[in-house]
Amino acid sequence: MSFSDPKEMTAAGLEKGVAKAKLSWDKALVAGFLAGAYIAFGALLATVTTAGMRVELWGTLPTFFAGTVFSLGLILVVIGGAELLTGNMALLPLAAFRGRVSARNLFPNLGFVLIGNLLGALFVAYFLADQTGIATSELPLERLEQIALAKGVEETEWQIFLRAMGCNWLVCLAVMLALRRRTWPGRSSRSSSRSWPSSRWASTTW
Repeated sequence: MSFSDPKEMTAAGLEKGVAKAKLSWDKALVAGFLAGAYIAFGALLATVTTAGMRVELWGTLPTFFAGTVFSLGLILVVIGGAELLTGNMALLPLAAFRGRVSARNLFPNLGFVLIGNLLGALFVAYFLADQTGIATSELPLERLEQIALAKGVEETEWQIFLRAMGCNWLVCLAVMLALRRRTWPGRSSRSSSRSWPSSRWASTTW
């Protein structure tokens, strides 16, 4: 299995950023929609998987299981070629700092990808989680209430900021690690490079 060195990885990330910046607004929007949907799929799977796992019995293992299955979302994003704002915020500025991408291309791309991510996540949340009854049955709904209470009430603004910073750091790390593998066996096993950083984030902040 062959790996790129840090300079080669940076060069690969630079070219990725240039390619992303050249996307038309409609392609960025659709690819962003898919990425938001894929991440929502991961979140839905994590919620359903850990529903009914009582803390008294399982301790902190539910967060570990949730983080592990949640990483499916990022794997689908990268393998499926979707556009996730987090990854774009790492790769596009890299290209911009090297003078390969202008602000004229940078900010519209981030804006359309952000809108697409939001729409994709809302689509899955409403049509595939709520309307299907998957997330509204007793145990998944109870699990969702626990997550919403922790994130919306119990966490302070400072905690939310720090956790968001850690989240973005690890997701960007997952994207960059995937760029390090360059041989065919490496490409076929890239999912492990993507899944571990993102699952560690979800396991500690879910």
